[in-house]
Formats: sequence, C-alpha cells, structure tokens
Amino acid sequence: MFLREKAEQLYLATDEFDKAFSSQALTYFPLLKGEIDFNQMLNMQVEWGSRPTKHGGPETMIMLAEIYFPPVQPALEEVWAKRDAYNKLTSEIKWTWKEYGSVTGGGLLQRFKAVSLDVDRAIEAFKKSIVSAAQTHAGVKR
Repeated sequence: MFLREKAEQLYLATDEFDKAFSSQALTYFPLLKGEIDFNQMLNMQVEWGSRPTKHGGPETMIMLAEIYFPPVQPALEEVWAKRDAYNKLTSEIKWTWKEYGSVTGGGLLQRFKAVSLDVDRAIEAFKKSIVSAAQTHAGVKR
C-alpha cells in the first residue's frame, strides 16, 4: 500500500512537471513565428510559472525516484538529458534575440519543435517506467 501511494505521487509529480514544461514551451512558438517579442514571451512564462504546484514538481520526482524506485532512474536521467538540450537551445534563442532582435530565421523554429518533442517523449517514457515499477511492486502481471 505504501509503495503504491509513492508511485502515485511520483506519477502525479511527473505529470505536473510535464504540463509545466509544455506550458513554458508553448510560449516560444509565437516568439519563433514573429508574433510576439521576447519580453511578451517572458511575461507569459512568468504568468504561467507563478501557478503553485500541487504535487511537488521536479523536486518530488527526484526524491521519490531516488528513494523508492531506483529502476526508473535511467528514464529520469533521459528526461534531464533532453531537458538540457532544450535549455541549450533556449539559451541560443535568447542570445539570438539579444544579438539580432529577431529569432524567426536560421531554422530555430524547427529545431525548437524537435527538442521539445524529445523532452515530451522522454517524459512519456518516464511515466511508463513509473507504471511498470508500480505494477512490479504491486505484483501485477502484464
């Protein structure tokens, strides 16, 4: 019963992280299409990012995975690796905006779509690993 609750908490924290990541990523699309400027994008991020977390977000994900579900660690590490690539590109976008005042060229939109999808896929794989670990602990046969 205890581990089932921890698995549920881990899954909910991961889902919350997924939604927060997606919300933040969505703010880049109008910027990369030239529909808004960088400051407008930042305002959107601040507005969406100021919402309180209900399930603990990434801190809870890390804690629960490390303490109770070591088998999910490789999938979580993949999430962080994909997020690092995403963060590297968002830093490039910021630099490009500061340098040129525009980010609509140079294939940034296509690259952003690709790295965003990579993060999404990694999060989904992590969720599947959580479900698998929870089923294993519960003795559920697949």
